[in-house]
Amino acid sequence: MNRKLIVFGNGLGRALDNDYFQLQAAMTSVWGSDLFDENEKEIIASLKGFDAAIGPTSEADLRSAYTALIGHSMLKLSIEPETLSHWLNTNAAQFPSLLEKYIYAVAHYFHEFQFDPPQEALWRTFTQPLIDYIFKSRSHVATLNYDTLLYAPFNRQNVTGKAFPLCRAKVDETSLGDGFQTSYTPKTFNWYNSKNPRGTYLHLHGTPLFYKKDDGVSAKRTRDNLPIPKNAEGKNQIILGPTGLKLQLIESCDVLKDYWEVRLPKCIREADEIILFGYGGADSHLNDLLKKRSPETNIHIVERNQEGTWLERKKFWSDNLSGTVSPILLDDILDFTDWDDPSKQPSIPYSEIPF
Repeated sequence: MNRKLIVFGNGLGRALDNDYFQLQAAMTSVWGSDLFDENEKEIIASLKGFDAAIGPTSEADLRSAYTALIGHSMLKLSIEPETLSHWLNTNAAQFPSLLEKYIYAVAHYFHEFQFDPPQEALWRTFTQPLIDYIFKSRSHVATLNYDTLLYAPFNRQNVTGKAFPLCRAKVDETSLGDGFQTSYTPKTFNWYNSKNPRGTYLHLHGTPLFYKKDDGVSAKRTRDNLPIPKNAEGKNQIILGPTGLKLQLIESCDVLKDYWEVRLPKCIREADEIILFGYGGADSHLNDLLKKRSPETNIHIVERNQEGTWLERKKFWSDNLSGTVSPILLDDILDFTDWDDPSKQPSIPYSEIPF
């Protein structure tokens, strides 16, 4: 059985509930909530790039926010603390904390999703073959999303009578381990040492669960102790911003920097094959890393067929990833179950088969 790296994008959530799992829906919901008072909204709305009445609706809208944040940081580094108030008024001084709160709230929105009974049944049908495959193959799993759609069932599942949770204290007892470790220090993460190879679960763009404490040490909250946005403390380890800035944002997060520089490259090297699931190809920092894979490592891309014809998607992925790539276009990506051999999944309309 091939060991794989399976990377999930936002299409996973949207296949379950397209309206709820759109980033625009999350950003609009946060702006329309009672998280900020009118004065705080005015501070954020003074930034260029979005309509103050509805707030930011895309990651690109936050470009001016990060420009302002950089300027704020540079000013603090240049001015003596006791005279900083001469340079920054009260509104300007609180801008970084407001942006921090906003980003946390957007990510937290996806943790609030509640399954209705049909969705819950659909999700069990989709996740069980995936869990069975990972249990047998010890494949790696990475997600670009903030939600716990996969993280939650992985933690409570039993497979063939054996426990299959993440975050086990006795790491040899599971086939999949959480990439975040409580033994983290600011200098290094220790890769799990185990007699048997195990898969690793990585939140590549962070999660509300990750944060940095006041003493600068990174930590992880449990899902049942996740604070609401108004009560959240600590610095976020969440990537929410324009594509061109994401690598710089990753550099500022201890956990995520290690994920992208150490753990994800290791997962890519260890994978016999790679599956990109519900990922549209917009993150150049991920594409660039995947281009460095071994020439023998094939990539299968599972995406909905509305993204373009098979030949169009084949060209898009070949241009962005290089090497051997195989698009699998489906009406509903949650119908996919061929984790062991994705080539068995039919997806190419006969008229488009290249002879």
